[in-house]
Amino acid sequence: SRLLGFSLLCFAILLNGCGGREVSKAAVDSAEVTAAAAEKPRGEERASWDITIPRGEPRHIQFETDQSTFMSITASPDGQHLVFDLLGHLYQVSTDGGAAVSLTQASGLAINTQPQYSPDGSKIAFISDRLGNANLWVMNADGTNPRIIVNEEDNRVSEPAWSPDGRFIIAQRKKNSNRNISIGLWRYALEDGEPTLLVEGRTGSPSVSPDGATLYYHDHDARNMKQISVLDHYFVAALPLGGDEGDHQPTEVLRGVTGPTISPNGKLLAFGRRLPGQYTEYKGLKHGPRNSLWVRDLSTGEERMVLDPIERDITETDDELLQSSRALPAMGWSADSETLYVSQHGRIVRVRVADGAATLVPFTAVVDRQLSEMTRASVQLDLDGLIQSRYLRWARRSPVGTMNAVQAFGHIWLHDLVD
Repeated sequence: SRLLGFSLLCFAILLNGCGGREVSKAAVDSAEVTAAAAEKPRGEERASWDITIPRGEPRHIQFETDQSTFMSITASPDGQHLVFDLLGHLYQVSTDGGAAVSLTQASGLAINTQPQYSPDGSKIAFISDRLGNANLWVMNADGTNPRIIVNEEDNRVSEPAWSPDGRFIIAQRKKNSNRNISIGLWRYALEDGEPTLLVEGRTGSPSVSPDGATLYYHDHDARNMKQISVLDHYFVAALPLGGDEGDHQPTEVLRGVTGPTISPNGKLLAFGRRLPGQYTEYKGLKHGPRNSLWVRDLSTGEERMVLDPIERDITETDDELLQSSRALPAMGWSADSETLYVSQHGRIVRVRVADGAATLVPFTAVVDRQLSEMTRASVQLDLDGLIQSRYLRWARRSPVGTMNAVQAFGHIWLHDLVD
């Protein structure tokens, strides 16, 4: 999983680095990083291999950027700050925008994602692999005092969501294997990490109503997942909480949507929905499917689209990626339930729910990462002349139709097209 994570990290760094500019070490120092060193197990419990330390001849990558890829966002209850994930670190920025401060810089090579403010705004729950596996962590809102809540060695934990009283965190728990087989949503006690199973199945995006009575999440049925639209099989369910959880049965609320997020007043449910047959265009090329942001009035059942497009969901992506990622980036509600903060085109957008008016929340972030030396083995093929590939991937024709690009042997190759 770390190999995949760092591959995605390197790829994202290349994408973001193209538009960024290099900054000096002094600029990094001026970012006022407030993160404290993560607590590490002591004595016999300390792992012999510290994954936060770079190995071999590490590469130092440093640049400034104003955008991110597939970023989850959470808003502080006092309306002052946003926290988002960017290339494996968590950054805090004012809701008005500005320079973002890294809260997890002291975690070294660790990957930190999916931040969620606690109901009182004093803590942030997040996912980190700094002890070797994707697990549930909590830190103070300023990045200090990070501590692990549960240290799962055989399972991965992701997608944290707080209970309204701040005593529990509900998260997705998956088997630590090559297949995206979820074993359900679990409730972890903040005090001791004691887990309680709430619902089994391939579930995700938990969101608890402000009265603590209902858990909203997305699930999917058991039909063939390789049909035309995987999202058609996803649905949002509501599970009553309290009492004996085993006595409650979930109720289907919506179908063909993902990423349910309940508003602080408990009246609105935000979610992502695909627009059938719609695509987004970039440099003349169409990309799809196309997702939009919707809001449902839970008392009347009225639904309306408030932003189009938003980040596309990854329900049809590689199973390994979904092991530790959300199907749709997390969005953050304002405390008054009038505004949503969402990711659009790699940037943070403030959306007024009443009329869909959207404004940019501009930010700049200094990316400062160490990358371990990659393990590579060179193989010299004792062949004369050209080599015929038996496995060509991702063929794309040039816009003018005269050339073709394909992937083979770990490289991109170009060749002329002939009639």
